Amino acid sequence: MNLFCSNCSAKIKKEDINIQRMVAVCDNCNHLFRFDDMMEKNHKRSKTLPLPRPKNITVENTINQLTVQWGWWDNASYNNLIFTFVWVGIVAMVAYFPLTAGSYSGLLFVLVCPHGWVAIGLIYNLITQIFNSTTFTIDDLTLTVEHGPLPWLGNRNIDRSEIEQLFTREIRGRKGRRTYHLNAVLQNQNEVILLKGASSEVLKYIEQEIESFMGIKNKRVAGEYDPESNINLTLGDIRSLIKGLRSK
Repeated sequence: MNLFCSNCSAKIKKEDINIQRMVAVCDNCNHLFRFDDMMEKNHKRSKTLPLPRPKNITVENTINQLTVQWGWWDNASYNNLIFTFVWVGIVAMVAYFPLTAGSYSGLLFVLVCPHGWVAIGLIYNLITQIFNSTTFTIDDLTLTVEHGPLPWLGNRNIDRSEIEQLFTREIRGRKGRRTYHLNAVLQNQNEVILLKGASSEVLKYIEQEIESFMGIKNKRVAGEYDPESNINLTLGDIRSLIKGLRSK
Protein backbone atom coordinates (compact mmCIF):
# COMPACT_ATOMS: atom_id res chain seq x y z
CA MET A 1 0.00 0.00 0.00
CA ASN A 2 1.28 3.46 -0.89
CA LEU A 3 0.94 6.21 1.71
CA PHE A 4 0.05 9.77 0.74
CA CYS A 5 0.29 12.99 2.74
CA SER A 6 -3.00 14.05 4.35
CA ASN A 7 -2.13 17.70 3.68
CA CYS A 8 -0.70 17.92 0.13
CA SER A 9 -1.33 14.32 -1.08
CA ALA A 10 2.32 13.80 -2.04
CA LYS A 11 3.62 10.23 -1.87
CA ILE A 12 5.41 9.50 1.40
CA LYS A 13 8.90 8.04 1.26
CA LYS A 14 9.54 4.77 3.13
CA GLU A 15 12.21 6.36 5.31
CA ASP A 16 9.69 8.97 6.53
CA ILE A 17 7.26 6.39 7.90
CA ASN A 18 7.31 5.21 11.52
CA ILE A 19 5.39 1.92 11.53
CA GLN A 20 5.61 1.48 15.30
CA ARG A 21 4.02 4.84 16.02
CA MET A 22 1.78 4.77 12.91
CA VAL A 23 2.87 8.31 12.06
CA ALA A 24 4.68 9.84 9.09
CA VAL A 25 6.21 13.11 7.93
CA CYS A 26 5.86 14.53 4.43
CA ASP A 27 9.12 15.47 2.72
CA ASN A 28 7.21 17.83 0.42
CA CYS A 29 5.36 20.03 2.97
CA ASN A 30 6.79 18.82 6.34
CA HIS A 31 3.30 17.84 7.52
CA LEU A 32 3.14 15.32 10.41
CA PHE A 33 0.14 12.99 10.54
CA ARG A 34 -1.17 9.65 11.75
CA PHE A 35 -2.04 7.00 9.17
CA ASP A 36 -3.59 4.15 11.15
CA ASP A 37 -7.14 5.14 10.24
CA MET A 38 -6.01 5.73 6.63
CA MET A 39 -5.11 2.06 6.38
CA GLU A 40 -8.50 1.10 7.77
CA LYS A 41 -10.25 3.47 5.39
CA ASN A 42 -8.30 2.11 2.42
CA HIS A 43 -9.40 -1.41 3.38
CA LYS A 44 -13.04 -0.32 3.44
CA ARG A 45 -12.87 1.95 0.37
CA SER A 46 -14.50 -0.58 -1.94
CA LYS A 47 -17.43 -0.93 0.50
CA THR A 48 -18.11 2.80 0.73
CA LEU A 49 -21.67 3.85 -0.07
CA PRO A 50 -22.16 5.73 -3.36
CA LEU A 51 -22.04 9.52 -3.18
CA PRO A 52 -25.42 11.28 -3.34
CA ARG A 53 -26.24 13.19 -6.52
CA PRO A 54 -25.98 17.01 -6.15
CA LYS A 55 -29.10 18.99 -7.04
CA ASN A 56 -27.63 20.70 -10.11
CA ILE A 57 -26.58 17.46 -11.82
CA THR A 58 -28.63 15.27 -14.15
CA VAL A 59 -27.57 11.78 -15.25
CA GLU A 60 -28.75 9.71 -18.20
CA ASN A 61 -27.28 6.21 -18.28
CA THR A 62 -27.99 3.79 -21.11
CA ILE A 63 -26.22 0.59 -22.15
CA ASN A 64 -23.88 2.31 -24.60
CA GLN A 65 -23.71 5.89 -23.37
CA LEU A 66 -23.48 7.94 -20.16
CA THR A 67 -24.43 11.62 -20.08
CA VAL A 68 -23.75 13.73 -16.98
CA GLN A 69 -24.78 17.39 -17.06
CA TRP A 70 -23.81 19.95 -14.42
CA GLY A 71 -25.53 23.34 -14.28
CA TRP A 72 -23.11 26.11 -13.34
CA TRP A 73 -25.45 28.11 -11.09
CA ASP A 74 -25.16 27.12 -7.43
CA ASN A 75 -25.09 28.75 -4.00
CA ALA A 76 -21.56 30.10 -4.54
CA SER A 77 -22.81 32.00 -7.59
CA TYR A 78 -24.64 34.46 -5.34
CA ASN A 79 -21.29 35.73 -4.06
CA ASN A 80 -20.19 36.36 -7.65
CA LEU A 81 -23.51 38.10 -8.32
CA ILE A 82 -22.99 40.52 -5.42
CA PHE A 83 -19.33 41.18 -6.31
CA THR A 84 -20.19 41.79 -9.96
CA PHE A 85 -22.95 44.29 -9.16
CA VAL A 86 -20.69 46.21 -6.75
CA TRP A 87 -17.77 46.33 -9.21
CA VAL A 88 -19.90 47.24 -12.23
CA GLY A 89 -21.80 49.81 -10.18
CA ILE A 90 -18.60 51.63 -9.23
CA VAL A 91 -17.33 51.60 -12.82
CA ALA A 92 -20.72 52.79 -14.11
CA MET A 93 -20.77 55.74 -11.71
CA VAL A 94 -17.26 56.76 -12.79
CA ALA A 95 -18.48 56.82 -16.40
CA TYR A 96 -21.92 58.34 -15.76
CA PHE A 97 -21.19 61.55 -13.86
CA PRO A 98 -18.74 62.98 -16.44
CA LEU A 99 -21.27 62.15 -19.17
CA THR A 100 -23.97 64.21 -17.41
CA ALA A 101 -21.54 67.14 -17.46
CA GLY A 102 -21.02 66.75 -21.20
CA SER A 103 -17.62 65.07 -20.90
CA TYR A 104 -16.72 61.73 -22.47
CA SER A 105 -13.80 61.13 -20.10
CA GLY A 106 -15.83 58.65 -18.06
CA LEU A 107 -16.69 56.57 -21.14
CA LEU A 108 -13.05 56.71 -22.20
CA PHE A 109 -12.11 55.46 -18.76
CA VAL A 110 -14.35 52.39 -19.15
CA LEU A 111 -12.95 51.59 -22.59
CA VAL A 112 -9.27 52.08 -21.73
CA CYS A 113 -8.84 51.39 -18.02
CA PRO A 114 -8.36 47.73 -16.94
CA HIS A 115 -11.17 48.19 -14.40
CA GLY A 116 -13.62 48.63 -17.26
CA TRP A 117 -12.47 45.46 -19.00
CA VAL A 118 -12.69 43.58 -15.70
CA ALA A 119 -16.29 44.77 -15.37
CA ILE A 120 -17.09 43.45 -18.85
CA GLY A 121 -15.45 40.12 -17.97
CA LEU A 122 -17.40 39.87 -14.72
CA ILE A 123 -20.68 40.50 -16.54
CA TYR A 124 -19.94 37.78 -19.11
CA ASN A 125 -18.86 35.37 -16.36
CA LEU A 126 -22.11 36.01 -14.48
CA ILE A 127 -24.19 35.43 -17.63
CA THR A 128 -22.43 32.13 -18.28
CA GLN A 129 -23.09 31.00 -14.70
CA ILE A 130 -26.79 31.65 -15.23
CA PHE A 131 -27.17 29.95 -18.62
CA ASN A 132 -24.24 27.55 -19.08
CA SER A 133 -23.78 23.92 -18.16
CA THR A 134 -21.07 21.32 -18.65
CA THR A 135 -21.98 18.03 -20.30
CA PHE A 136 -19.88 14.85 -20.07
CA THR A 137 -20.71 12.26 -22.72
CA ILE A 138 -19.05 8.84 -22.63
CA ASP A 139 -19.70 6.23 -25.29
CA ASP A 140 -17.80 3.20 -26.55
CA LEU A 141 -15.05 5.31 -28.14
CA THR A 142 -14.70 8.75 -26.54
CA LEU A 143 -15.16 10.94 -23.48
CA THR A 144 -16.43 14.36 -24.50
CA VAL A 145 -16.62 17.47 -22.32
CA GLU A 146 -18.65 20.40 -23.66
CA HIS A 147 -19.43 23.81 -22.09
CA GLY A 148 -22.34 25.83 -23.42
CA PRO A 149 -24.46 27.27 -24.86
CA LEU A 150 -22.27 30.38 -24.42
CA PRO A 151 -18.63 29.98 -25.54
CA TRP A 152 -16.16 28.89 -22.85
CA LEU A 153 -12.68 27.40 -22.89
CA GLY A 154 -12.05 23.79 -21.88
CA ASN A 155 -13.99 21.57 -24.30
CA ARG A 156 -12.41 18.12 -24.52
CA ASN A 157 -12.59 15.06 -26.75
CA ILE A 158 -10.48 12.18 -25.42
CA ASP A 159 -10.11 8.64 -26.71
CA ARG A 160 -11.70 6.46 -24.06
CA SER A 161 -8.95 3.83 -24.32
CA GLU A 162 -6.36 6.43 -23.26
CA ILE A 163 -7.98 7.10 -19.87
CA GLU A 164 -6.44 5.22 -16.97
CA GLN A 165 -7.89 6.99 -13.91
CA LEU A 166 -9.94 9.99 -12.80
CA PHE A 167 -9.33 12.00 -9.65
CA THR A 168 -10.20 15.30 -7.98
CA ARG A 169 -7.36 17.68 -7.07
CA GLU A 170 -7.53 20.45 -4.47
CA ILE A 171 -5.79 23.72 -5.31
CA ARG A 172 -4.94 25.91 -2.31
CA GLY A 173 -4.55 29.62 -2.96
CA ARG A 174 -3.89 32.67 -0.87
CA LYS A 175 -5.84 33.36 2.33
CA GLY A 176 -7.00 29.74 2.50
CA ARG A 177 -9.00 29.86 -0.73
CA ARG A 178 -9.55 26.41 -2.20
CA THR A 179 -10.60 25.37 -5.69
CA TYR A 180 -10.98 21.92 -7.23
CA HIS A 181 -10.16 20.28 -10.56
CA LEU A 182 -11.44 17.01 -12.04
CA ASN A 183 -8.45 15.44 -13.81
CA ALA A 184 -7.94 12.41 -16.02
CA VAL A 185 -4.72 10.40 -15.91
CA LEU A 186 -3.88 9.07 -19.36
CA GLN A 187 -2.00 5.89 -20.26
CA ASN A 188 1.16 7.95 -20.89
CA GLN A 189 0.78 9.32 -17.31
CA ASN A 190 -0.04 12.84 -18.52
CA GLU A 191 -2.86 14.64 -16.72
CA VAL A 192 -5.73 16.47 -18.45
CA ILE A 193 -8.08 18.84 -16.66
CA LEU A 194 -11.67 17.89 -17.48
CA LEU A 195 -13.49 20.43 -15.31
CA LYS A 196 -12.63 23.16 -12.82
CA GLY A 197 -14.65 25.71 -10.90
CA ALA A 198 -17.18 23.29 -9.44
CA SER A 199 -17.43 22.23 -5.80
CA SER A 200 -15.58 19.16 -4.54
CA GLU A 201 -18.92 17.38 -4.04
CA VAL A 202 -19.87 17.91 -7.68
CA LEU A 203 -16.49 16.78 -9.01
CA LYS A 204 -16.29 13.69 -6.77
CA TYR A 205 -19.78 12.65 -7.89
CA ILE A 206 -18.95 13.09 -11.59
CA GLU A 207 -15.73 11.13 -11.03
CA GLN A 208 -17.72 8.33 -9.37
CA GLU A 209 -20.28 8.10 -12.18
CA ILE A 210 -17.74 8.10 -15.02
CA GLU A 211 -15.45 5.55 -13.37
CA SER A 212 -18.42 3.29 -12.65
CA PHE A 213 -19.64 3.45 -16.27
CA MET A 214 -16.15 2.89 -17.72
CA GLY A 215 -15.35 0.08 -15.29
CA ILE A 216 -12.36 1.92 -13.79
CA LYS A 217 -11.36 0.74 -10.33
CA ASN A 218 -11.03 3.71 -7.98
CA LYS A 219 -7.37 3.99 -6.96
CA ARG A 220 -5.59 6.68 -4.98
CA VAL A 221 -3.57 9.10 -7.13
CA ALA A 222 -0.78 11.39 -5.88
CA GLY A 223 -2.35 14.81 -5.39
CA GLU A 224 -5.90 13.48 -5.04
CA TYR A 225 -8.31 15.37 -2.80
CA ASP A 226 -9.65 13.35 0.11
CA PRO A 227 -12.04 15.25 2.44
CA GLU A 228 -11.54 12.69 5.22
CA SER A 229 -7.73 12.74 5.32
CA ASN A 230 -7.14 15.67 7.70
CA ILE A 231 -5.87 14.08 10.92
CA ASN A 232 -4.56 15.94 13.97
CA LEU A 233 -1.52 14.90 16.03
CA THR A 234 -0.85 15.41 19.68
CA LEU A 235 2.35 17.10 20.82
CA GLY A 236 3.56 13.76 22.18
CA ASP A 237 3.10 12.10 18.79
CA ILE A 238 5.11 14.83 17.10
CA ARG A 239 7.96 14.57 19.60
CA SER A 240 8.03 10.78 19.27
CA LEU A 241 8.12 10.97 15.48
CA ILE A 242 10.94 13.51 15.45
CA LYS A 243 12.89 11.39 17.91
CA GLY A 244 12.33 8.28 15.79
CA LEU A 245 13.43 10.02 12.60
CA ARG A 246 16.58 11.41 14.24
CA SER A 247 17.55 7.95 15.44
CA LYS A 248 17.57 6.55 11.88
